[in-house]
Amino acid sequence: MEDTEIITLLINERSENALLRIKDNPRYKEICKRQDKSNAIVERLYDTHFNDQEKNIIVEHYEGELDKRVIETDDAYLQGLTDCFKFLKFLELSK
Repeated sequence: MEDTEIITLLINERSENALLRIKDNPRYKEICKRQDKSNAIVERLYDTHFNDQEKNIIVEHYEGELDKRVIETDDAYLQGLTDCFKFLKFLELSK
C-alpha cells in the first residue's frame, strides 16, 4: 500500500469518527434542520428560475467549491498530524 493510500484511509477513518461526534452537536443539528426546511424552497427556485445551461453552470460551480473544501480540510488535517508528530518529537528530544 502506497503512502497516499494510507493517508487517504487515515483521513477517511478520522472523518467518519468526526461525523459520529458531531451528530449529537446541538448547533450541527439546528443547521441540518434549517437546511432541510429550506431545501424544498431552494429546489423550487432553482427549477423555475434557471434554464438547463444555467443549472449546469451552478452545479459545476458548487461541485468545485465542495472539491476545494475537501482538499482544504484534508490538507489542514495532514498539517495537524505533521505538527503533532513534530511536537511529540520535540518533547522526546527535550527529555
